[in-house]
Amino acid sequence: FEAMGWLNYICSSHTIYPRLVKMFYANLATSTTCIANSFVLGTPICITPDIVAETLGIPNEGITNFHDIGKTEALGICLEQSNVNRLMNVTSSHLPIAYRIILLLVTNTFLPKEGSHTLPFERDLKFIACVKNGTQINLPYLIVNHLLSRPNHNPYPMLLSMIISTVLASFNIDIPDDEQSVKPSHKHLVNKGGLRQCGIVFEDGEWVKMHGRGREQAREPDRSSMALQPIHPQNNIKIIHIHRKKIHITNPIIENNRASIKTLRYHNRCPHSGRKNQSRIKQL
Repeated sequence: FEAMGWLNYICSSHTIYPRLVKMFYANLATSTTCIANSFVLGTPICITPDIVAETLGIPNEGITNFHDIGKTEALGICLEQSNVNRLMNVTSSHLPIAYRIILLLVTNTFLPKEGSHTLPFERDLKFIACVKNGTQINLPYLIVNHLLSRPNHNPYPMLLSMIISTVLASFNIDIPDDEQSVKPSHKHLVNKGGLRQCGIVFEDGEWVKMHGRGREQAREPDRSSMALQPIHPQNNIKIIHIHRKKIHITNPIIENNRASIKTLRYHNRCPHSGRKNQSRIKQL
């Protein structure tokens, strides 16, 4: 991303003003060009790719669409495979860790979307492929186009808060002290905290998938209270035969000590009468 000139944007943070952002989208005018015009606190706000580039400190140059790269080519680059099925349903789990982080940046920061972030669009895969190939992308142009196409989703709350603050300051208009404000969360930033939320951690100089805690080994239950233990798959109980009201089961722990075999009770519903009956469970 440093080669793309986006590193400062990725690392930036700014207070978010939710009400002002909603006000911007509520007053957003329809446009057939890559210019977003709106009003906030009676002040006109005009957002162009040049303004986005200046605000974020990123270059306003590069491709503005992904028509020149095919889906199969993008899949091959993202999966690091030469032969891929273009009809394959790709999820984030199929991607290497580095590309998974890029996907999070695309769906959270660059071109944010609602819903699942584990199912990338074709556009997302092409975006990742261009980053991998070093193809310069005109991010300011894509950002303005994206916010114009999704006004109901209120994307870019942090970016818009930065632009609104700058424009209001240029008109010597101060944001009220009692204006609602929030700090960016992992939904707006892709940092170590946000990546940890997605199961990715930085260890030994590289990003790796975080492994969940291993299940503790099953402990031998207390024999005296075994009759009160609930029947559950984690108790290593295996049902081997069901006949009318009797359910014959086997428990490996109990089988190790035949002298401690006990009769447990299990409540089940009679399929014929619908009444709740108490059935005995015979240990084999």
